[in-house]
Amino acid sequence: MKEVISGSGIPDLADFGTSSDGTPIYINLATGFGYFIDNNNTVQQLALPSGGSGTVTSVTSANGAATVADTTTTPVVTIVYAPALKSATTTVDVAAATAPTAGQVLTATDSTHAVWVTPGPAFSAYQSTLQSLPNDTATKLLFQTEEWDTAGCFASSRFTPNVAGNYSVVGCFTLSGAGTSTDTKLLLYKNGSDYKTLAANYPNTAVSCNGTALVSMNGSTDYIELYAIQVSGGALDTVNAQSGTYFQAFLARAA
Repeated sequence: MKEVISGSGIPDLADFGTSSDGTPIYINLATGFGYFIDNNNTVQQLALPSGGSGTVTSVTSANGAATVADTTTTPVVTIVYAPALKSATTTVDVAAATAPTAGQVLTATDSTHAVWVTPGPAFSAYQSTLQSLPNDTATKLLFQTEEWDTAGCFASSRFTPNVAGNYSVVGCFTLSGAGTSTDTKLLLYKNGSDYKTLAANYPNTAVSCNGTALVSMNGSTDYIELYAIQVSGGALDTVNAQSGTYFQAFLARAA
């Protein structure tokens, strides 16, 4: 609750004292005038109804609006000021006085304005059903179990984010029973075509092939998938486990 200070005459800054949650309000009930400090640290006057014989009982504040009530009328005055962030040299206006929703972050749009935004989509999925990979053939990896999918953008083992920007992508597949001569590649496909090689290995026994990349996505039609190649002379099965074969991505920076 804001501090309310009663007095007489026209106040200066020193008359306001301090308040735990914002600028206090100075009320002169005898004259019918109230005063407050605006975002520029200037004393501003506002008129209250005449006949100031009431007693201020409360001041409430929500979303940048302070409402003063007394024992005879409810309310008598409402003070609304735009929310802002201040530094020693700059005031940054926060667009829209509504409170942010859970999980939103404050993002600057230029040097003096900021908005509340919802962070971009992220997901993590892994293979819970083993998959047979044919010899020397690029094969799409399938992921049956989602650990999280914050914006519902992962489906059918494909990630189609709904926010434009640069995404960090992580992928891994593991083969069971591979020999020492088995070659493997993990490929990131974008919009159905080979886009980046995440890893290429020359392993032994159990093959784990993993890598990362940054990918620019348009937030509407772009999508990504993981493909694997193994060259062993025959088909090999994946290791279908949370730690064995997985696919993850998140928005690193919005466009």
